[in-house]
Amino acid sequence: MDMQKIFLVGIVIILSFVLIMRYKSIVSCPNENTSNFPLPNNSWHNEKPRPERERPEPEKPKPEPEKEKPGGLTAQTYDEALEKAKQNNMPVLFLIGAAYCPYCVEMERSIIGNGKDIAPAPEAKKAMDQYIVCHVDSGTDEGSGITSKFGIQQLPAFVIVDKNGTVLKHDEKSMSLDMFVQWLDNPQFFNQQGEQPGQPKQQIPGRYILGHRPWVPR
Repeated sequence: MDMQKIFLVGIVIILSFVLIMRYKSIVSCPNENTSNFPLPNNSWHNEKPRPERERPEPEKPKPEPEKEKPGGLTAQTYDEALEKAKQNNMPVLFLIGAAYCPYCVEMERSIIGNGKDIAPAPEAKKAMDQYIVCHVDSGTDEGSGITSKFGIQQLPAFVIVDKNGTVLKHDEKSMSLDMFVQWLDNPQFFNQQGEQPGQPKQQIPGRYILGHRPWVPR
């Protein structure tokens, strides 16, 4: 029995030694087949680094859109017109006429309106919206003062002034719709001298000389 025990102990020692040597060889040579002795899973060491997320560039502040000038502004008096012109940085358009002027009445009905119950033609309104519009009845005290101030001699008359009251453009005649729109939309009119108020004029078809006041039905 003692010999058997010694024999078995020897076998166990030999097998243990073989297993230890085998395990060492596997650890030192990882390329060998290790299916029988799996190693701990260290696959995370071989993972590729995750790419960093691109940070979005900060949005550039958008330029503020240019404020459009308000259209459809009107005034009843000379002082009110200049006050609104300064507030809105716009020129003033004086439309000067009278009830006794047939050319004025026709233009009011078909083109420029009267600022009350007659609306202007759409094309004329679009052009007039660039201005502070002041309809002037030269038959009233206020209108007579404005007519005299600009030296108007014939009707209908049209005067454009800047916010300081300086005359930029002036004309005294009846116009068709196309002529009127072109007269207002000319981009170079601020640089033109044109006719100055107060100059003596000859009677021209389409103009009514002040002083002759035939009755004209409205």
